[in-house]
Amino acid sequence: VSTVRAAGDTSVGSVRTANEDALLLEPGLGLYAVFDGMGGAQAGDVAAQTARDAVVEFVRGRGKGLAPGPRLDGALQAACAAVYGLGQRDRSLRGMGTTAVLALMVDDGRAMVAHVGDSRAYLWRDGRLMALTHDHTIVAELVARGALGPEEVDDHPYRSVLSRNLGAAAACKVDVLEVALAAGDRLLLCTDGLHGYASNEAIQQLLSAGDEPVATSRELI
Repeated sequence: VSTVRAAGDTSVGSVRTANEDALLLEPGLGLYAVFDGMGGAQAGDVAAQTARDAVVEFVRGRGKGLAPGPRLDGALQAACAAVYGLGQRDRSLRGMGTTAVLALMVDDGRAMVAHVGDSRAYLWRDGRLMALTHDHTIVAELVARGALGPEEVDDHPYRSVLSRNLGAAAACKVDVLEVALAAGDRLLLCTDGLHGYASNEAIQQLLSAGDEPVATSRELI
């Protein structure tokens, strides 16, 4: 019998006044997620919370009979439609959007991971940190096509410009992958508020310390 221990934490940081991140910890559903909203005024946090609520509603309801991969894809499509629809109905929220990265634990020791945007999933195993997701940003796509060198990414003016998000349209393209988990593995879901500032080495070191998830979340922040 596998046991999953999970925790999450979030911080507004030292630049902004409003926290546009949203967390989802639903151990009863085996579902965990992070959302990073964007948009003027308070629209970013509205987008993140709207997406989070739509994901839970779909997984609990319409998605119940679906296989894990389609369930996550459907959940993010529902979230995308919800954010877009709210933006269309309320002019003050128009143009808002959010990233999302989800992990769904499956009974036989697997996890399904789905994401849109530049929030990431990592797997820590035996002291090594591996990125599971690829950022949906203009710059990452330029690198993938060979039009930009990896060394040029950090200084590029479009480094944080997303090529995909939940809310730009009524539907979106979702990346879904399956991960076979082993005892002792650690999954990390995070926004660019972490991976945009902390080095892979620093993240790896904190996960390797083996602290409880609650403490590790605080230490990462």
